[in-house]
Amino acid sequence: MKLQPKIQHLMAAAKARTSMCGIFGCAIPLLALLLMLQLVGTADAAPIYTASAVACSNPFGMGSSPQSVSTGPLLFCGGSVSAAASANAGFYGVGASAQGLHVCCGGSGGGQGFAQAETEVIFTGPDPTVDLSLNLSFHGELGGGIPSDPSGASNRMIQLDIFVGSNHFISTFYDFAAGDGTHTSSQTGNLVFQASGPTVCPTACPGVTPTINAPTNTPILFRMSILAGVDGFLGTSFGFAEASNTLYFPLTGPVFNLPAGFSASIAGLSVEDNRVVGLDTGGGGSVPEPATCGLVGAGLALAALFRRRR
Repeated sequence: MKLQPKIQHLMAAAKARTSMCGIFGCAIPLLALLLMLQLVGTADAAPIYTASAVACSNPFGMGSSPQSVSTGPLLFCGGSVSAAASANAGFYGVGASAQGLHVCCGGSGGGQGFAQAETEVIFTGPDPTVDLSLNLSFHGELGGGIPSDPSGASNRMIQLDIFVGSNHFISTFYDFAAGDGTHTSSQTGNLVFQASGPTVCPTACPGVTPTINAPTNTPILFRMSILAGVDGFLGTSFGFAEASNTLYFPLTGPVFNLPAGFSASIAGLSVEDNRVVGLDTGGGGSVPEPATCGLVGAGLALAALFRRRR
């Protein structure tokens, strides 16, 4: 990728994340953006992995090797907010999680995790272009229940983004719960996963992008990212967005749906000859999962304890 487009992309990503922080009551660390800009001049073909978490602390990682960051367990950041977040980006996909406990009264706040893998894909075949679609696998959940405090409210969101060349695919899972009994959820975007509900993929949910036309025998951009965020406001509420394991490709079968005679490889994401390689994909192999489920359980317990003390 050329220098100027990469700067533009990084600035756009920072603006998008800052916009979300306007909703979730957090801030993007200036150091993180500076590090992103310092690494703009890295080799075009080298994969770049990014992981960022925003809660009581703001760990950030970016480089040509897999990145994993975490703010640690759910802790009070001061005021009325307790939050935690994590993110990981590597050879087998991207994952992120966030949780937040907002305590009465007023204000807002929560956690946010962001992970991204940016690299190149090359399609090989006898023709100059090829029609294709991409198979994906996603495992994630939004929750935290209905706030017992009538004035409490919680937003929970997971957003998935895929770029293949200039083609952008997006899927957003959203859940809102309020103490007055209001509870809405949705899944939107041009990338639809076969979930058991709009906010739940308790096991890996398959998804397929719309068909696109891509050039062959030349590398083009491939970018995969995930954003998980939670925001509580007004009264007491708890929420989590758990998608640490993971947004990736099916471990068996083709990664891209291609005509006969065509294949695909993605540098840095373990895809060769249009298949995931390097895992025990024939015998129940799985992507390693960070230990975040325990954090969610701890958050639920903390929320219940606070309710009992009120």
